[in-house]
Amino acid sequence: MNVLPFLEELAQKLYTQHGKHISKLTIVFPNWRSGLAFQRHLSAQLPKPMWAPQVQSMEALIRPISPLRPARILPLITKLYQTFQDLRLHDSEVTQQESLAQFYRWGAMLLQDFDVVDRYLVEARHLFRDLSKQKELSTTYDHLTHTQREAILSFWKSFGTRLSSHQQKFLKLWKVLPQVYTAFSTQLRAQHIGYTGLCQRTAYEALREGTTSIPATHIVFAGFSALSPVEEKIMAWCHEHLPTDFYWDVDAYYMKNDLQEAGDYLRVYRRRPHFQQSFPQVLPARLQDASKRIKLMATASAVEQVQRLAGQLRALAQAQGDGFVPGKTAIVVANERLLLPLLHALPAEHPPVNVAMGYPLRNTATYQLLDKLLALQVAAGQEAWPAGYLATQYILPLLRHAGVAGNEKAPAHQLCQQLQKSGQRYVEQRILASLGALYQVLFKPLTPNESPAQYLVACLEALREANVDQESPLVRSIECRSIEKLLQASKQLVATLQPYTTSLEDFTQLFQHYARSLQISLEQGNANAIQLLSVLETKNLDFDNIFILGMNEDDFPAQTAPNTFIPYNLRRGYGLPTADKYQASLFAYHFYRLLQRAQNVYLTYSTQTSAGNAGEMSRYLYQLLYEAKLPVASHTAPQSLHVPAVSPIEVPKTVPILQQLDQWTTQSSGAVRGLTPSALNTYLDCSLRFYFRYIARLKPPEPSSPVVDTQRFGLLFHAVMEQLYTPLLRKSQQQPLQAEDFVALRPKVAPMVEQVLAQQLRLGNEQLVPPKDQHIIAQKVLQRLVARVVKLDEEYAPFTLLGLEVGRAHPLSATIALQHGKEVRLSGIIDRVDQKDGTVRTLDYKTGNDSKRITSITALLDSNSRTRNGAALQTLLYAWLFQQNYPDAGVVTPGLINSRQVFNKSFTTHFSIKIPNSKSYVPFLDISAHKRAFEAELREVLEELWDPETSFAQTEDASRCVHCPYKGICQRH
Repeated sequence: MNVLPFLEELAQKLYTQHGKHISKLTIVFPNWRSGLAFQRHLSAQLPKPMWAPQVQSMEALIRPISPLRPARILPLITKLYQTFQDLRLHDSEVTQQESLAQFYRWGAMLLQDFDVVDRYLVEARHLFRDLSKQKELSTTYDHLTHTQREAILSFWKSFGTRLSSHQQKFLKLWKVLPQVYTAFSTQLRAQHIGYTGLCQRTAYEALREGTTSIPATHIVFAGFSALSPVEEKIMAWCHEHLPTDFYWDVDAYYMKNDLQEAGDYLRVYRRRPHFQQSFPQVLPARLQDASKRIKLMATASAVEQVQRLAGQLRALAQAQGDGFVPGKTAIVVANERLLLPLLHALPAEHPPVNVAMGYPLRNTATYQLLDKLLALQVAAGQEAWPAGYLATQYILPLLRHAGVAGNEKAPAHQLCQQLQKSGQRYVEQRILASLGALYQVLFKPLTPNESPAQYLVACLEALREANVDQESPLVRSIECRSIEKLLQASKQLVATLQPYTTSLEDFTQLFQHYARSLQISLEQGNANAIQLLSVLETKNLDFDNIFILGMNEDDFPAQTAPNTFIPYNLRRGYGLPTADKYQASLFAYHFYRLLQRAQNVYLTYSTQTSAGNAGEMSRYLYQLLYEAKLPVASHTAPQSLHVPAVSPIEVPKTVPILQQLDQWTTQSSGAVRGLTPSALNTYLDCSLRFYFRYIARLKPPEPSSPVVDTQRFGLLFHAVMEQLYTPLLRKSQQQPLQAEDFVALRPKVAPMVEQVLAQQLRLGNEQLVPPKDQHIIAQKVLQRLVARVVKLDEEYAPFTLLGLEVGRAHPLSATIALQHGKEVRLSGIIDRVDQKDGTVRTLDYKTGNDSKRITSITALLDSNSRTRNGAALQTLLYAWLFQQNYPDAGVVTPGLINSRQVFNKSFTTHFSIKIPNSKSYVPFLDISAHKRAFEAELREVLEELWDPETSFAQTEDASRCVHCPYKGICQRH
């Protein structure tokens, strides 16, 4: 059955009835979108150009007859705040003084309650009256029904003789609300401004008192469903004083069934004298037309609905071919969180989409950027904060932010890397400002006298000036509009807060509450495009093809309880809207009205359970399936669990790769670059990891947290030992170090640790920043560790300190000759070298619990050994390098100072090696004794590394992959 859309049918009726006199009509719709659609349908009906009727929304009809003009929310809340402040001076019952920013949140809630009170024509002095001591309502409440009176009494019965603290606080505020409402509304009336409800109430009062009238010859109200009392009163006045017609969009399915909440309000209106004759005698039955095609799909996740919808839309367009009309297709988004994924998922080949729903400003990258900037400023404004410094934990997210990262990419990226690598807790503001003009504005520290709102204005203007390229036209459009909307909001805050003193913390809270309630419009006004709407934006609109996305019980109907001071029973008693009555009825009506004339209906919901979402389909879907008796094709989308096969990765040694390997060989040019012990250990652990790191040069990700992790702790330990022992190194050149030298060193340990840690936690040279939080723990552990090493050296003295970080200033390298004439150069930096009684110790600092046992030289260089001792190999390589460079040094002993063993009573730096064919170990005291075997095994490993027939491959020991930075490539863990 092919039926006309409601608005097209209305246009035909009105033109048929009035002809060229249709221009004398004033036609009123629930919103302006309905009016625009009606005008398009009417234009198509007219045989020739003629004067069109006046088309208005209900709000536009009421505005000129009200003695008040609508005011913005910020000035209104400011005036409400001032009302409270004035009453506080005269009434001790009024709540204690608080700042405007602190008042804003509950002030907005109270303003919303006042708005509802006025739109529903409730007497505030009755509503806010304390009835806790009364057993029954007085005669002033005789206009209420028995059910309403019972609801009010049931609430006040809970207020016994002994009140809880919450009840006491409630009554304290409740008793002053009549005074607040009266004083506030009186002030607004005197200034001829008001909020929506007050404007509508005064409009009706003016009509009732005869001081104004509606300038219309003949008025038509069309497409209304759930009216507020003030709207109904105005419509009734029009019916009494003007030629007035009413047109309702109804269906027999819910009008004849008292259990269907979609018709709750309409069935009441049908009994009202001024509406009764306007309802059709024979109700149309379009909803249960058997020719409708309804498909219901359950998906495993919310986002999968978007992907399925895109496929359904594509299939529909292909099936209809040239008959597919984009303007007759609508996508209704019940769950607003799916809007942006939907816009990204719609294929580019589809016709354009007109987004007719607002996008929450709180979801934009620009809002999140401002939120982070305010958090940065709040932290920097705390007492004892180092002047001129900003915290790294706030800086890094800002530097990486999409709205900032596109500016001065290279310097900002380099600073990010430096901060990540160093673990510095603070960065100097001047360094951030040096990155560019945008950074000078964003990272400008606020003084106590500066306006936070003005700071946001400057930041937004700088972002607009920077004109950062976004990843797509859609994102760019959203962010450009969000900048303009936030700029407008920030300028309003500047003007509003100018007379008040507001702390940065209070302003941040106020900004969050205010900005999060705002939306940006993405609409382009293209009626020939696929329409993307919210549920409430579908009023009076009909489409052949309907896609409703997110039909879960928590989203359709929306389960958002109103933020209100008026308890549920009192709302119910005074006829104010409640979620279980008004909201459920409103959403039900919109749902069924959408289906009345649609031909193809696609409904999706998610079965995924999460916080606040039970994964249950909407009650309206149950009604379709079990009550409406419509042919609904219901199925569950199969969850695609595609687990790709992980193939082994091998990289053959091509000519370019072999040429890269030759960077570590002795070249004819004389270039010297040595293969380090760390690189060799990497190769033995996994040759493919070696390829990624040293051939492909895939840099491992830097840790993003400023917390002192194991790697950073090791760097700090090395830095402290070097700076602490450097003076001893100079002294040792003259004479051996004595125990007294280390006793004198003890008091210097704590200051040195504090100095090094402070240097590592800030960027800049003007000021040291004391460590806080988790860094205090690192400082204490580091002090204890260094003090223990000093104590061990005191006991080991006398000895001569030969060098610190040996090989850093002057390369420490040696070569191994391979077949075919290649010579591989190895090099390294030894943490410390000392000498005593003709024995040289090459010591390496480690912050782990590395074993000092060596099963055999062969096992050290066996890539297949699960117990291979990498720390021992690295330290033996250092000893071998030192002996190769200083052959006359005498006995060279490799040693290890590892932090988790230094506190053992039997601690020694020496390694021990297993006696062949025995379970016993003996001290490893001289590298010379094992030099030949060591070089032979080392040469064999290097021959394999340079062998063109041996590919780089994954290790067979998967346990080594757990902490590998490239495990995402191999997909083993």
